[in-house]
Amino acid sequence: YENEYQFGGGWNNSQHFNHKWDMKTTQGFIVDIIVSSTDGDRYMRYTDNEKSEKGKEDDIIYHGLGYYPTDCTWHTFSRNLENDLKEIEPNNQLISIEGFLIRGNCRLDNIELFKTQNKIYEDAEDNQSSRWSIYLGSEDANISNIYDIDKKSRVISMEGNGYENQYIIGGDSPSD
Repeated sequence: YENEYQFGGGWNNSQHFNHKWDMKTTQGFIVDIIVSSTDGDRYMRYTDNEKSEKGKEDDIIYHGLGYYPTDCTWHTFSRNLENDLKEIEPNNQLISIEGFLIRGNCRLDNIELFKTQNKIYEDAEDNQSSRWSIYLGSEDANISNIYDIDKKSRVISMEGNGYENQYIIGGDSPSD
């Protein structure tokens, strides 16, 4: 943690309050996103904390991302900075994003700010597959929610007759 690397500084980005980055590491890390708020400058701190702890210490608002990010595989993190700030300081308002700091040995890619959070239609973590149906093809095809060892999370598994089966999330089958 002795070295700290800075990307940006003085961005004054008052439009894009969602932040996303890809990271690969085997060690602990600290990511600080510098923001300006109505109550002063804040460091939105994200760590490899084993628990997803949240809190505040001086001008640091911290959120633990869980221990799994240090498994030497690529992980994508996406945070709504305004929501993270308001969760700890409900009366504070985000004004702008100023920069990105990181401590730890890691690889980074795809650091981005964007305006609206992407809508997630399926993340499989609810252990359900009922939103999915067979759109075309053999009715003996199978749609299930399983744990994927490589991804280290739940996923939707679809098994049928190759290209003969089509699957749809939401909506109606072509015969309806």
